[in-house]
Amino acid sequence: MNKFIRYEYILYIVLFALAAVFFRQYTIVSLISNQVSQMPLVMRELDPGFLVNDWYVNEMSGLNGRTFFVALVAGTARILGLESAYFALYLLGVLFSASVIYYATARVFKGGETAGLIAALLVMSWELHDFGEVLQIVSADLIPAHLAKSLSLLAILLALQGRGAACGIIAGVTSLLQPLLGVACGIMALGTLLVVATVTIEAKWRPVIKFKRSALMSGAAGFLCLLPFAVFWARLSSSTLDLESYVHVVATIRNPHHYLPSTWGPTQYLLTALFLCATAILFAALRRSPLPEASARVPGTEPATADSPAKAILAHQTYLFIFAAGLVLLCVLGYLFVEVWPIRMFVTLQAYRYLYIFLWFAIIFAAIAAAQIGREGSFAKCCVFCLLLLGANGTLQPVIFILGAGAYYQWTRHPERRLQVSEMALAAAAGFLILVSFRDYHPQMAGILLSLVVAALAVLAMSFRQTWLRLALLACLAGSMGMVATFAGQRLSTAAAQMSERFNIRSYPTFDAVMTDDEGQNRTMRALLEAAAFAKRELPEDAVFLTPPNFGAFRIFAERAIVVDFKSWTFGDPAGWLARLENAYGALDGPGVDTGEALDESSGQGLGGFALMRRLDARYKEISDRKIAGIAQQYGVRYAVLYRATETNYPAVFEGRRYKIVALSNRRE
Repeated sequence: MNKFIRYEYILYIVLFALAAVFFRQYTIVSLISNQVSQMPLVMRELDPGFLVNDWYVNEMSGLNGRTFFVALVAGTARILGLESAYFALYLLGVLFSASVIYYATARVFKGGETAGLIAALLVMSWELHDFGEVLQIVSADLIPAHLAKSLSLLAILLALQGRGAACGIIAGVTSLLQPLLGVACGIMALGTLLVVATVTIEAKWRPVIKFKRSALMSGAAGFLCLLPFAVFWARLSSSTLDLESYVHVVATIRNPHHYLPSTWGPTQYLLTALFLCATAILFAALRRSPLPEASARVPGTEPATADSPAKAILAHQTYLFIFAAGLVLLCVLGYLFVEVWPIRMFVTLQAYRYLYIFLWFAIIFAAIAAAQIGREGSFAKCCVFCLLLLGANGTLQPVIFILGAGAYYQWTRHPERRLQVSEMALAAAAGFLILVSFRDYHPQMAGILLSLVVAALAVLAMSFRQTWLRLALLACLAGSMGMVATFAGQRLSTAAAQMSERFNIRSYPTFDAVMTDDEGQNRTMRALLEAAAFAKRELPEDAVFLTPPNFGAFRIFAERAIVVDFKSWTFGDPAGWLARLENAYGALDGPGVDTGEALDESSGQGLGGFALMRRLDARYKEISDRKIAGIAQQYGVRYAVLYRATETNYPAVFEGRRYKIVALSNRRE
């Protein structure tokens, strides 16, 4: 391929990455979720004197699963500045996710350049939150998984190609950012490679024992490369809690939406089953559809070859089948050995968080199918199929996905139909979803529509015969998107700076993310900022505060230590976090308030998760002076942030719209 064409595809991916960053980084709530527990650690890395009296920051400042990620963010911030570091690392994660899936689709599965570009678009647009809220590859904000998932998928891809040593090294590097994803994905990928080295699935899915010496040696070399990382994290991970308490805290109390299948509603199971069936249907359809490479119709590319997606899938079908079966088995064991017969290793493993691998392969197969429809059918049919893939988010996406996959499967069986029967129905469904999305507006949908506009312009650019003209138009598009993203960043940073000046607080890159469509969250955050601004401006730097359980952001904006919050827990050994949480807010499995609040089973989280945090918050509103005095004596608390309605004899030094700050040194009798 001409080297200039490669530059075109790089620019194409950069366009979508900038669009994805713009419509994710600056519109999704991040400060009140993951950044609550991560930003204080980054600030401590940048400033060793930051919150030296805060228990959580001190506990997490040692060597743990977040150490290398925090060091990466802080190191980048020293070079670029904090806001630019967050933007650059998030953009890097998006670009790497798009690049890995482009390579997998276009080269490994022989889908061609067009299919690779469609896959790069889809990986930044698809976002399924059902079934443990793990079916997403590009995260909403900068967290370790945002960088680690694409690296783990690259490790799996290398094992698929039989490059075990490279797989082991990449998986080990991934574990530095996110230990679970790196080690677990590396073991699954290399384990599958060793099985494939001894078993081959031939015609009619019959397994045949065949030893492949080179594959065995490659898999063994990969395990040797991964072993030091696995041993390092295994020795580092230790908890003082007994098994029953560990399972109760990690799975039931803290993250039931990730660990406990029994808390997920039947709708989640149905939609996930539809999604997996659609993936299997696309796999079967591509397997029987040996069409020429998609790049044959792209101006300026190499001529078509004998390679096809069908041949590539047949070559890798043994690995894909064994890996998929192993992943399903892992999920079954994840239920049995967490909820039925608990085993600490499976609780730590979080079996269901690896389902994003299925989503990744589904995107690859869907992109190849879309490219084939566009080539063998018509451009209109290709647009319809892409709208089906992009037009639905969340709940409706698996339903539409299986409709599109089923129609494509029928087309491969009866090519003469060319989707004529189902095209009108699919187009109507896509139009309906777009109308619904406009009526119930979501920023993600705006990003998708912008990406489609950019895609159309990029396709137009690649239709020009002159190389310099194609490159010029694509460069202009990339520059325009860069200017849009930069302008948005400056506009939001300016707003953050204005708010910072008003409240006398430091401006952080995630400050703008609190302005969401959820008015209840906005009111809570504005009230928190009001209290934090007063504490930062008027109260001693070494003071420790007692706060509501959802006040983790108080550390960031007030730059003051707090006793504990629900979101910021200590990885590996949560015993200290559990003790502080129960001492501050009461027993975690008791009723919500004195009148006995009903457990929120409709949330799909059972006793724990964010439903528990809301119950603890309701209980905190009724906290007594006696309880406050006990906490103050135990943890050296000097001030408490209480609800305005909370009755207390402690004098208020500040009263805001929702909260008040009371001094615990002088109590009125």
